[in-house]
Amino acid sequence: MDGFVNNAKGLVGIVRDALITLILILLLLVPAKVNQSLIAAGFTEGDIGGFKWKAAVEDNNAQLTTAAETIDSLQNQLTTTQTALKDSEDARKTLAAQVTQTMPNSPAAQTATSTPTPPTNQIIQQNSQILKESVAGGVNLRARILANRSLLQSVPKQ
Repeated sequence: MDGFVNNAKGLVGIVRDALITLILILLLLVPAKVNQSLIAAGFTEGDIGGFKWKAAVEDNNAQLTTAAETIDSLQNQLTTTQTALKDSEDARKTLAAQVTQTMPNSPAAQTATSTPTPPTNQIIQQNSQILKESVAGGVNLRARILANRSLLQSVPKQ
């Protein structure tokens, strides 16, 4: 039985040494592919056969900044649309008042005073909700950009 245990220990040691040697050879031959595979597997740093490895932090600030600018642009468009809808509703109410005053009890007055479909107030409320959510998303994105910058500054330059 001792012979079997010693043989098993020896076999495990040989397999371990072979795997370490294989990893070192792969690191020397295709380091980018090994790096990519290790990062995809979730490893950020390691010590393989005496060699220290650490994944580089991705700089995605440019993408986050572009996304923040897009959100700002969409917020401005939404505000402009909301203002136009409110102005349109105000103009409709003014016209309805004028038509009702000049032609009371006429079909034109009834049409002018009827509620528009869909109600403009409902659209304005929906746009307000969307605007609030996008502002919150923009604040969250800016916080992620700042966190990313501080993380990048803490990583030593290679």
